[in-house]
Amino acid sequence: MEAGLDRRSHLGDLDDLRRPRLAVRRALDGQYLAGLQGIPEELDEASAVDGASVRRRFRKITLPLLAPAITVSVTLSTIYGLGVFDQVFALTGGGPVDASETLATQIYKQTFAFGRFGYGTALSLILTVLITVLALAQLAVLRARENRL
Repeated sequence: MEAGLDRRSHLGDLDDLRRPRLAVRRALDGQYLAGLQGIPEELDEASAVDGASVRRRFRKITLPLLAPAITVSVTLSTIYGLGVFDQVFALTGGGPVDASETLATQIYKQTFAFGRFGYGTALSLILTVLITVLALAQLAVLRARENRL
Protein backbone atom coordinates (compact mmCIF):
# COMPACT_ATOMS: atom_id res chain seq x y z
CA MET A 1 0.00 0.00 0.00
CA GLU A 2 1.21 3.40 -0.92
CA ALA A 3 -0.10 6.70 0.42
CA GLY A 4 -3.04 5.00 2.08
CA LEU A 5 -4.34 3.48 -1.16
CA ASP A 6 -5.64 -0.06 -1.12
CA ARG A 7 -4.17 -2.08 -4.01
CA ARG A 8 -7.08 -4.53 -4.26
CA SER A 9 -8.65 -5.15 -7.61
CA HIS A 10 -11.84 -3.20 -8.34
CA LEU A 11 -13.35 -6.57 -9.28
CA GLY A 12 -12.74 -8.04 -5.85
CA ASP A 13 -10.59 -11.02 -5.07
CA LEU A 14 -9.16 -12.36 -8.33
CA ASP A 15 -9.59 -15.92 -7.05
CA ASP A 16 -13.34 -15.30 -6.99
CA LEU A 17 -13.29 -14.55 -10.73
CA ARG A 18 -12.19 -18.08 -11.48
CA ARG A 19 -15.06 -19.74 -9.64
CA PRO A 20 -17.69 -19.68 -12.44
CA ARG A 21 -15.16 -21.16 -14.81
CA LEU A 22 -14.18 -23.64 -12.13
CA ALA A 23 -17.78 -24.80 -11.88
CA VAL A 24 -17.91 -25.32 -15.65
CA ARG A 25 -14.53 -27.02 -15.58
CA ARG A 26 -15.71 -29.40 -12.85
CA ALA A 27 -18.77 -30.32 -14.90
CA LEU A 28 -16.58 -31.01 -17.91
CA ASP A 29 -14.17 -33.03 -15.79
CA GLY A 30 -17.17 -35.07 -14.71
CA GLN A 31 -17.81 -35.86 -18.37
CA TYR A 32 -14.23 -37.06 -18.77
CA LEU A 33 -14.48 -39.12 -15.61
CA ALA A 34 -17.71 -40.70 -16.82
CA GLY A 35 -16.01 -41.46 -20.15
CA LEU A 36 -13.04 -43.03 -18.38
CA GLN A 37 -15.28 -45.16 -16.20
CA GLY A 38 -17.00 -46.45 -19.32
CA ILE A 39 -13.76 -47.94 -20.64
CA PRO A 40 -13.46 -51.63 -19.70
CA GLU A 41 -10.37 -52.32 -17.60
CA GLU A 42 -9.93 -55.63 -19.43
CA LEU A 43 -8.87 -53.81 -22.60
CA ASP A 44 -6.10 -51.95 -20.79
CA GLU A 45 -5.00 -55.04 -18.91
CA ALA A 46 -4.94 -57.16 -22.08
CA SER A 47 -2.83 -54.59 -23.91
CA ALA A 48 -0.44 -54.38 -20.95
CA VAL A 49 -0.07 -58.17 -21.02
CA ASP A 50 0.63 -57.96 -24.75
CA GLY A 51 3.51 -55.58 -23.98
CA ALA A 52 2.03 -52.21 -24.98
CA SER A 53 3.61 -49.19 -23.29
CA VAL A 54 1.51 -46.79 -21.21
CA ARG A 55 1.72 -44.17 -23.95
CA ARG A 56 0.62 -46.64 -26.64
CA ARG A 57 -2.28 -47.90 -24.48
CA PHE A 58 -3.44 -44.34 -23.94
CA ARG A 59 -3.16 -43.48 -27.63
CA LYS A 60 -4.72 -46.67 -29.01
CA ILE A 61 -7.28 -47.61 -26.33
CA THR A 62 -8.11 -44.81 -23.91
CA LEU A 63 -8.17 -41.84 -26.28
CA PRO A 64 -10.38 -43.44 -28.96
CA LEU A 65 -12.87 -44.64 -26.35
CA LEU A 66 -12.81 -41.24 -24.63
CA ALA A 67 -13.33 -39.34 -27.92
CA PRO A 68 -17.14 -39.04 -27.58
CA ALA A 69 -16.77 -37.41 -24.14
CA ILE A 70 -14.14 -35.05 -25.54
CA THR A 71 -16.46 -34.15 -28.42
CA VAL A 72 -19.33 -33.30 -26.09
CA SER A 73 -17.07 -31.36 -23.73
CA VAL A 74 -15.44 -29.24 -26.43
CA THR A 75 -18.77 -28.53 -28.14
CA LEU A 76 -20.45 -27.44 -24.90
CA SER A 77 -17.44 -25.28 -23.97
CA THR A 78 -17.63 -23.53 -27.34
CA ILE A 79 -21.36 -22.89 -27.01
CA TYR A 80 -20.88 -21.57 -23.47
CA GLY A 81 -17.98 -19.35 -24.51
CA LEU A 82 -19.85 -17.75 -27.39
CA GLY A 83 -22.93 -17.03 -25.31
CA VAL A 84 -21.18 -15.68 -22.21
CA PHE A 85 -23.07 -12.72 -20.82
CA ASP A 86 -23.52 -12.83 -17.08
CA GLN A 87 -19.88 -12.69 -15.96
CA VAL A 88 -18.97 -9.90 -18.37
CA PHE A 89 -22.05 -7.86 -17.53
CA ALA A 90 -21.76 -8.35 -13.77
CA LEU A 91 -18.04 -7.64 -13.57
CA THR A 92 -17.35 -4.95 -16.16
CA GLY A 93 -20.54 -4.19 -18.06
CA GLY A 94 -18.49 -4.58 -21.23
CA GLY A 95 -16.08 -1.79 -20.34
CA PRO A 96 -13.74 -0.05 -20.04
CA VAL A 97 -14.18 1.32 -23.55
CA ASP A 98 -15.86 -1.92 -24.66
CA ALA A 99 -12.69 -3.93 -23.95
CA SER A 100 -14.63 -6.90 -22.61
CA GLU A 101 -17.67 -6.50 -24.86
CA THR A 102 -19.16 -9.72 -26.21
CA LEU A 103 -21.92 -10.19 -28.73
CA ALA A 104 -24.29 -11.14 -25.90
CA THR A 105 -23.58 -7.93 -23.95
CA GLN A 106 -23.92 -5.92 -27.16
CA ILE A 107 -27.35 -7.50 -27.71
CA TYR A 108 -28.40 -6.50 -24.19
CA LYS A 109 -27.17 -2.92 -24.59
CA GLN A 110 -28.75 -2.42 -27.99
CA THR A 111 -32.07 -3.92 -26.93
CA PHE A 112 -32.61 -2.70 -23.38
CA ALA A 113 -30.25 0.23 -22.83
CA PHE A 114 -30.75 1.92 -26.22
CA GLY A 115 -34.26 0.64 -26.97
CA ARG A 116 -33.28 -0.63 -30.42
CA PHE A 117 -35.39 -3.78 -30.25
CA GLY A 118 -35.21 -4.64 -33.95
CA TYR A 119 -31.42 -4.32 -34.01
CA GLY A 120 -31.12 -6.35 -30.80
CA THR A 121 -33.33 -9.05 -32.29
CA ALA A 122 -31.21 -9.14 -35.44
CA LEU A 123 -28.04 -9.46 -33.35
CA SER A 124 -29.68 -12.27 -31.35
CA LEU A 125 -30.49 -14.11 -34.54
CA ILE A 126 -26.91 -13.65 -35.76
CA LEU A 127 -25.60 -15.03 -32.44
CA THR A 128 -27.95 -18.00 -32.67
CA VAL A 129 -26.90 -18.78 -36.25
CA LEU A 130 -23.22 -18.28 -35.38
CA ILE A 131 -23.39 -20.65 -32.41
CA THR A 132 -25.34 -23.22 -34.42
CA VAL A 133 -22.99 -23.15 -37.42
CA LEU A 134 -19.83 -23.26 -35.30
CA ALA A 135 -21.16 -26.01 -33.04
CA LEU A 136 -22.25 -28.16 -36.00
CA ALA A 137 -18.96 -27.61 -37.83
CA GLN A 138 -16.99 -28.42 -34.72
CA LEU A 139 -19.15 -31.48 -34.09
CA ALA A 140 -18.56 -32.71 -37.66
CA VAL A 141 -14.79 -32.25 -37.37
CA LEU A 142 -14.62 -33.94 -33.98
CA ARG A 143 -16.84 -36.83 -35.07
CA ALA A 144 -14.63 -37.38 -38.12
CA ARG A 145 -11.63 -37.38 -35.80
CA GLU A 146 -13.39 -39.90 -33.54
CA ASN A 147 -13.80 -42.23 -36.50
CA ARG A 148 -10.11 -41.94 -37.42
CA LEU A 149 -9.04 -42.86 -33.89
